[in-house]
Amino acid sequence: MKKSKPRKAKATTRRKSPAQNAPSPILAQAIQCHKAGDLQGAEVAYRQVLDTDPMQPDALHMLGVIARQSGRAAEAIELISKALSAQPTLAGGWYNLGNAYLDNDEAKNAVASFEKSVMSMPRHVDSRLNLGNALRQTGQMDAALENYRAALHLDTKCFGALLNMGITLVEIDHPQDALPLLERAASIDIANATVHNTLAIAYRAAGRIDAATDSFRHALSLAPDQTSIWAAFANHLETHSPNAYDDTLARNFEKLLDHPTVTPARLARSVIATLVHHPDVKELIARSAPAQTKADFPGTRAADALAAQPLFLKALKSCPLADSRIEQLLTAARRAMLLSHSEDRAQGQRINFLAALSIQCFINEYAYFETSEETQAIPALANLAARAVSDGMSLPMDSIILLGCYRPLSQYPWAEALAKIDLPAPLSEVAQEQIVNPAAEDALKGAIPVLTAVSDAVSQSVRNQYETNPYPRWMRLGANPDHRNMADILKDAPLNLALGDWAAPDRPEILVAGCGTGQHAIATALRFAEAEVTAIDLSLASLAYAERKTREMGIRNIRYAQADILELSGLDQRFDHIESLGVLHHLEDPLKGWEILTNLLRPGGLMKIALYSEFARQDVVYGRSLIANQGYEATPDGIRHCRRAILDRALSGDALAAGICSYTDYYSLSECRDLLFHVQEHRYSLPQIEKALTTLRLEFLCFELTALPGAPGATDGLEVWHDYERRHPETFKGMYQFWCRKPID
Repeated sequence: MKKSKPRKAKATTRRKSPAQNAPSPILAQAIQCHKAGDLQGAEVAYRQVLDTDPMQPDALHMLGVIARQSGRAAEAIELISKALSAQPTLAGGWYNLGNAYLDNDEAKNAVASFEKSVMSMPRHVDSRLNLGNALRQTGQMDAALENYRAALHLDTKCFGALLNMGITLVEIDHPQDALPLLERAASIDIANATVHNTLAIAYRAAGRIDAATDSFRHALSLAPDQTSIWAAFANHLETHSPNAYDDTLARNFEKLLDHPTVTPARLARSVIATLVHHPDVKELIARSAPAQTKADFPGTRAADALAAQPLFLKALKSCPLADSRIEQLLTAARRAMLLSHSEDRAQGQRINFLAALSIQCFINEYAYFETSEETQAIPALANLAARAVSDGMSLPMDSIILLGCYRPLSQYPWAEALAKIDLPAPLSEVAQEQIVNPAAEDALKGAIPVLTAVSDAVSQSVRNQYETNPYPRWMRLGANPDHRNMADILKDAPLNLALGDWAAPDRPEILVAGCGTGQHAIATALRFAEAEVTAIDLSLASLAYAERKTREMGIRNIRYAQADILELSGLDQRFDHIESLGVLHHLEDPLKGWEILTNLLRPGGLMKIALYSEFARQDVVYGRSLIANQGYEATPDGIRHCRRAILDRALSGDALAAGICSYTDYYSLSECRDLLFHVQEHRYSLPQIEKALTTLRLEFLCFELTALPGAPGATDGLEVWHDYERRHPETFKGMYQFWCRKPID
C-alpha cells in the first residue's frame, strides 16, 4: 500500500495563559478578527502589536497560525519558534509548531515539537494524534501506533486516530488488526471516501475480495473525481478472476479503461476473464474452435452479439488482448466477415464491432493467422477503396475498415488522400490510428537528435529489428497519481530502501537506456517529481512513437535521442539515476554496456536493471529451438505460422509451448518477435549477476517485485534468492528487476 498522507488534527483554538489575562485592546481586536475568520484584519492587528512589542508571544504565535492557515509553512515556523523562544510555555505553541513542520515536510522536527506539546498538554488528543502522524512519516511505526492508542484512550471516538492507526497497520501488513479500527472509523464518518478506500485496501490484503470490491465502489460513489481511489480500484481488479459474468463489474471495467490514471494493458487479463463468461461470448468461443479454416462460423451473428457489448468494444481498442480463446474467436469472426463480405455488408452496430476489430488488429500488428483464401481476397478490398478515393465516389466504409483488419491502411498510396477527407465515425477513428498517427511518427523522425553512431554489428541488427517492429505498440499509459520526490518513493513501501545518509537530488537527472516506444521513459518521468529524463534507443521508429505519445500526454521533462549504449562512453553528462530494463541482455557484450552506464552514474547514484533469467525462460529457449529447427523466418507471415504451430502444440498438451502462450508478448507481432525471434539474447543466473555487481563495484539494494508467499524479503541477499529460484523457477519470468548503488568514493 502506498503511504497516504495522515489525517491531521486542526490547529488548537487559542487558550489563555497567565500572560494573556489582560490582552491589549489591539491584541483583543486581532483575536476577535481571527475568531471571526477575518484573517487579513487579524494579521494587520497582530502586526500593529508587534510594532510596539516585537517579541509579544501571543501576537507572534497567532500570526504564525495565520501564516500556516494561508499556506506559508516556512513563515509559520519562523514566527511560532520566535514566540516560543520568548515564552516556552505558550499554550498550543508546540502543537501548532509541529503542524507547521508537518506542512513543510519536516517530520523529524514535527516529532520533537509534538513531544513537547504532549508534555505540556498530556490530555490533548490532537497532540497525541499528530505525534503519531509525524512518527509514521519518519518510519517509526511502532511508536506511531503507541500514540494512536494513547489518543484513543483519551477519546475512543477519535476519528483521525482510528483511521491513521488502521492505515499504519495495513502498511505493516497487519490488515486483520486494521479492519475493526477502519470499520469503526467508517461508522463515525459514513461519507468519508478515504476511510472506505483504506477499508477496501485492508479487505483486499486480508483476502476478502468481494468486500474490497464493494468498499471501492462505495468510495468512488462518494468521491468520483478522486484519482487515487480509481488507481487503487484498478490495482485491486488487476488480479481479479471472476467465475461468472457480472454486469456491474463490466461497467466498472468500462469506466476504468477510460480513466486517465489507469493503464488498460494492466487490466486486460481481468477484463478478458470477465468477457469470456458472458453467455454469448462463451458460445461463440465454443463455435469458433473448429472454424478457423472452415466457412461455417456465424460471422454476422458474432459481430452483432459482440457489438452489443460496450466492454468488448472498448477492450478491443485499448490494448492487445492476450488470450488464445479471444484470438480464436476474433480470427474466425474476421475470416467469416471477409469471405461473406460481397453478400453481407456490415452496417449499423456491426460496423462498430468491425472498426474495433480493425484497431485491435492494428495494435497487435496483424498477429492473427490468415488462410491463403483470405490473403487472396484482400486485394479486391484495396482496389475498391483505391477507386472510391481517386474517383471521389461514395466511400465503401465497411470495406475500408475490413481491409484495416488485415493490413495497415497507411501502406496504401491512397491513404494520405483518404485521411484528408472529413470521414464519418467509426472510419475516422480507424484512419486516425492507421494513417494519421503513423504519418506523424514519420514526420518526427527527422527531429530526433543523434547522440552516437551505431557501429557495432549486433547493435545494427537489433536496430534494424526495431525499425521494422517498434517495440512495444501501446495505446495509453495511466498517469501515476503518486508523483512524489525520489527519496520518499525509494524509502517508502514497497521498496523500503535503507539508503543511510543518501540525499535525493531536488531535480534528479535520469537516464533511461533503451526506452523503446516510450512507456518506460514516461512512467519514470511521471514517477519522480521534478525529474529531468534523457531517454535513448537504437531505433528511430521506436523513438518517434515515443515522442508522439509523450506529446499526446503533455509531458515535457523527457528528451529523446538515438544512441547505442556501447558508444556512450564519450558522453559528458552524468546522471543521478539510470534505468535499463530488458536491454543489456540484447547487447553483444552486456557487461561492457553495463560498465559504460555505471561510469555515467554519479558517485552514490542509483541504478535499476532488468535482465532475463535462465531458469524462468526455459519455455522461450524451447521456442527459439523450434524456430531454428523449423526454419521460421522473422517476417510477419513467418511469425504468424510460428505462433500457430506453438498454439497447436500447447493445445496438444505441450507444457513448454503452453508456457510461451502465457506471455502477453506472444499476442502481438513485434512483441512475439522480441520474445522468440530476437537476434541477440543472453540469459543470467543470480550468481552471474552477483559476480557482475562485484566486478562493477555496485551494491545490490533490492528486487522490485510483487511480494510472494514464502519468498525471501526483497532486500535479502542474492544467494538466498538463488536458492529460492532453484525451487521456484518461474519466480522471475518477468525478468530480474533490481536496484543497485554506486559507491560514493
